[in-house]
Amino acid sequence: MPSDYEQICKDNIRRRGEEFDDIGQLISEQLHSDRTHFIYELLQNAEDALGRRKRNNPESELPTNVKFLLYKDRMEFRHFGENFNIEDVKGISNVLKGTKSEDKTQIGKFGIGFKSVYAFTSTPEIHSGAEHFIIERYIRPRSADKFPQIASGETTFVFPFNHKDLSKEQAFQLIEEKLKKIGSRILLFLGNITEIKWKIEDQDEGLYLKESKQQGQFAQKVTVIGQHGNENEEEEWLVFRRQIEAGNSSFESFVEVAFRLKNDVKLEREIIQKIESSPLIVYFPTKLETRFGFFVHGPYDTTASRSDIENNEWNRRLIIETADLLTEIVLPWLKENRLLTPSFLEALPIRLDVFPQDSLFRPIYEKVRGALRNQDFLPTTDGNYVAGKRAVLARAEDLVNLMSSEQLSFLLSKSIKLEWLTTDITENKKDIHRYLVGWKPGYYDTGEETESLIVAEIRPQDLIEKLTSDFLEAQSITWLLKFYAFCEKRPTLIDKLKNKPVVRLEEGPYVIPFKQDGSPNAYLPPENDTEFPVVSRKISKDEKALEFLKKLGLTKPDAVAEVIEHVLPKYRQSNPDISDDEHRQDIKKILKAYETDSQKKKRRLIEQLQATEFIFTETPGIETTSFRRPIDAYFWSNELEAYFSGSNTVGFVRPEFYNQSVLAVFEDLGVTDKIRIRCKSKNGSVDYMQLEYKNWHRRGLRGFDPDIQIDGIQYAIKNPSGEKSKIIWNEVAVKYSHCIKGKIIRSSRQDFSLNASVYEEEELTSNFGRLLMDTPWLPDKQDNFHKPAELKLDDLPESFVRDEKPVNQLGMKKDVVAKLAEEAGISLDNIEKAKKIAEASPEVKEQIDLLLSNSNEKQPEFPRKASSNVDRRRKKTTEKYHKAPKKKYEKKPYSKKVTENTIDPKIWLRETYTNKERQMICQICQNEMPFKKKDSQYYFEAVELLNDFDREMEEFYIALCPLCAAMYNEFVKHDKGAMEPLKNALINSDDAEVPLQLGELDTSVRFVETHYHDIQTILEERK
Repeated sequence: MPSDYEQICKDNIRRRGEEFDDIGQLISEQLHSDRTHFIYELLQNAEDALGRRKRNNPESELPTNVKFLLYKDRMEFRHFGENFNIEDVKGISNVLKGTKSEDKTQIGKFGIGFKSVYAFTSTPEIHSGAEHFIIERYIRPRSADKFPQIASGETTFVFPFNHKDLSKEQAFQLIEEKLKKIGSRILLFLGNITEIKWKIEDQDEGLYLKESKQQGQFAQKVTVIGQHGNENEEEEWLVFRRQIEAGNSSFESFVEVAFRLKNDVKLEREIIQKIESSPLIVYFPTKLETRFGFFVHGPYDTTASRSDIENNEWNRRLIIETADLLTEIVLPWLKENRLLTPSFLEALPIRLDVFPQDSLFRPIYEKVRGALRNQDFLPTTDGNYVAGKRAVLARAEDLVNLMSSEQLSFLLSKSIKLEWLTTDITENKKDIHRYLVGWKPGYYDTGEETESLIVAEIRPQDLIEKLTSDFLEAQSITWLLKFYAFCEKRPTLIDKLKNKPVVRLEEGPYVIPFKQDGSPNAYLPPENDTEFPVVSRKISKDEKALEFLKKLGLTKPDAVAEVIEHVLPKYRQSNPDISDDEHRQDIKKILKAYETDSQKKKRRLIEQLQATEFIFTETPGIETTSFRRPIDAYFWSNELEAYFSGSNTVGFVRPEFYNQSVLAVFEDLGVTDKIRIRCKSKNGSVDYMQLEYKNWHRRGLRGFDPDIQIDGIQYAIKNPSGEKSKIIWNEVAVKYSHCIKGKIIRSSRQDFSLNASVYEEEELTSNFGRLLMDTPWLPDKQDNFHKPAELKLDDLPESFVRDEKPVNQLGMKKDVVAKLAEEAGISLDNIEKAKKIAEASPEVKEQIDLLLSNSNEKQPEFPRKASSNVDRRRKKTTEKYHKAPKKKYEKKPYSKKVTENTIDPKIWLRETYTNKERQMICQICQNEMPFKKKDSQYYFEAVELLNDFDREMEEFYIALCPLCAAMYNEFVKHDKGAMEPLKNALINSDDAEVPLQLGELDTSVRFVETHYHDIQTILEERK
């Protein structure tokens, strides 16, 4: 007997009102973003109805499939679930009054779910058992004629395409597209529907099919198939379920997970594969992405649109239940069935950035991580499983074959047995690798730090670093051969092994390959017996082991080894007792060893010889003999004997002991016949000197090295003689006068940029200079000794070189002529020239007078441009240089600049080198430019100062008259030997007029102050 539709309609109108249409339209069309969502609502209705039929009539043999039949004017949906009763009619006709709202085991919980069909129709029909009705205006059921062609027990929904805002064609197209792409996965978590058929007119049809096979108590292997025409889509899944108590429901309820199975051709078996998209399933997909590599399903409380879930106690409980399902059922089952592979691990929640503390699914992340850490679920290299707290990951596959579990535990000093993880887990699997070994965010990274899940990741270099004597002593020869073969393939390990006791001797313990001085602790065994420590012959017979030992640097003992191992140690003893004959034999061995053609051995031999007191020397005057290092020994000369007389700190080689071949070797090792002077600058240098770092970076100007050291100077200068003082003056003071005192720059930056936070210039006197100034060591002509400040240059004996440089540096007195010359600004050289002119013939004097009369013509004034703030100008010039465009060159038979000129240096030079009289001056001859062009502008040449400027700047050019330009190009620009001294002079000169040699002409190039500061700044910045 059908329900009383008229009474139900009246009750609904009474509850919802006469004007419910607007609300109904809002619910049906706005609640879901997908207009075809009603397909899912129909499936959930069928799933629940089939479930009720199964419970109420377990013996029923009615079909468990459903059908969608699409026609041009309507769609029909058919199933064989429990027929409608009056409560079903009331529920589907109402809103928020469904029959399933309190039953969490059923899919639909809202009466509004069915209202989504109104997005396509205004009069849905339901034919089920005795019930035949149409629902108008959302909540108004009325009786309908019995539907023809309906089978016994079948329920049929009919949806005419009569929506006022959607044409039949539009409705047909939308539903057609939806039916074709629902996909077979829709059946995964449906327990009652086993097949979904769809048919479109008589033109197209397809089906989605599910087959399930029970795999023990908690698992099913589910095959879902999609068929459409000649195309078949088949997927296999493992579905696990765990029963839960579902509130007021008297029926079973489950949380479930599903993992995709895929056949691995390489392994020839099925493995679990991560899926890329995994929305939470509440029987059907929601819009909530779980970010797992598998599906999670459960009877979650969803929002009205069924696109999301509520954050409530029930849902949080389901998440905990799912975590328990994974750790208590899934992991043990997969372990038993050999499916815990790296591919499976990648499907797990392993990315901490995806599951932060406030994530709804964080409990699953934490529970799974705890299980992998503490239980044997991680795959090992031998096909078993291990807990993370006992697992080690190998960075190289052959490490696993080299190190057993016992060796691994020994090496890492662990009391528990460690196991290697499968080598299929590599750094290429970034997420699982980071999950296992841990990760610390870098400076630009975001996210939480991930702690290591396992004991360690071992790289080959880590193995080397952890090697100990105890470990190696416990290993067999067989293992050692494997270890050598392992290392031989990895050249980067060789250097690290040189500090490890990896060489096993024929007799004795393991030793490191080389001593601190570079000499071997072991040698490769020679053919005959030897007293040298040699590698075990059992090991050296192995081809790969021998190759490894050679790469390590070991060789058979030879003449070099003989000297280093047996000769030199005798001389390192205190008071060595070595006879003359024995010493001569030792020198022969050294000479033979020195002839080695191995550069590496030669270097080691030289280092050992230079560090050993083995050269027989004597100290004249004291008549003592001793062995000395090459650096402490000298070849005898009259000058050196005079300089060192009275000192016992030096020894001269005894020539009667050594032939010329030996003396040549001694010279090669550092024995010399000149006073040893350790100075960074050469005699007469004007270059910058890079000095040793002392709190700040330091640089000496104009060759100044305040750290200069001279052998024997302290004793010689405090115990002077006429001969000693002459040697000190002529060979030291004159040649190294630039190191007596000078200027240094301190900078906080190594490049000495003017932008450095610390940039200080300081004038100071070196210890060497202070010793010369404060000690009475200079003799007058009566052989009385004085401090330099007490004498004039002419007071010194005639054998002392006459040179003004040490006079000025030491603060010596100056004679009347020198004083007058200094006051007049005339050099002593010019005074000497004047004396020669006075003594010249009348003809020569006449020519000089003529030249002087010609030169008396007034020379034009050189332009002046001073800088008001030098530091600020330097900073601006530096900035300008770095912003200046770079030159570009093409590769041709010659170098050709291809960048267009972005500057015009002539405009800048014309303005810079025009004086107050509006005369433009040549920077070399300092005369007015020779002529003006038709436009009344001076003709001149803009010549680039140096050849190696890499940028375009006006400051790089100088203004020259045609003659000076031609000479400058010929004698400077085309002569590399002239270019470098000019560059050094530009950097180091304190004067804006820099000396210049043009062929045989001694002249200069002059700058205005601002231009000169700019040039110096740029050259310093480039340096």
